[in-house]
Amino acid sequence: MKGNDLLRKELLALLSGGEAHMDFADVVARFPMEHINSKAPHTPYSCWHFVEHLRIAQWDILQFMIDPDHVSPDYPEGYRPSPDEETDEKGWYGSVEGVLSDLEKLKEIVTDPATDFFAPSPMPKTTPSFGRCSWWPITTPTTSASWPCCARCWGYGRRGSST
Repeated sequence: MKGNDLLRKELLALLSGGEAHMDFADVVARFPMEHINSKAPHTPYSCWHFVEHLRIAQWDILQFMIDPDHVSPDYPEGYRPSPDEETDEKGWYGSVEGVLSDLEKLKEIVTDPATDFFAPSPMPKTTPSFGRCSWWPITTPTTSASWPCCARCWGYGRRGSST
């Protein structure tokens, strides 16, 4: 198997999830609306804050990959809502859809046979295309590692759990 094909296979496995971490789509599909603004113990952020953080971080990575003129938000304030902000059901689903939509866009880039992961990237000049694609699966599981904790706080979330 060629280098690009092998890397494509591995990136898709990472992006599809369900291996090392709980799948994002599974968590949010059953997430109780009455807890979207609830905060888990020992954190100033609600589960919606985590979803928004994931959405913004993934959007930023995707934009960096496709737009050479992209400017990232200021860190850290540009990467999540303030702890006192809340949302409603419409806002929750908008955040969830943003995460899932950007993930699909990345999968399209990865599955495109024209994507050469080892070609030089337009930004920065020393970063190969693979470097741009590889940040996503590294960032996404790291950020989404909080999902099992968030889900367990409200009594569900483990694979095969009926609660």
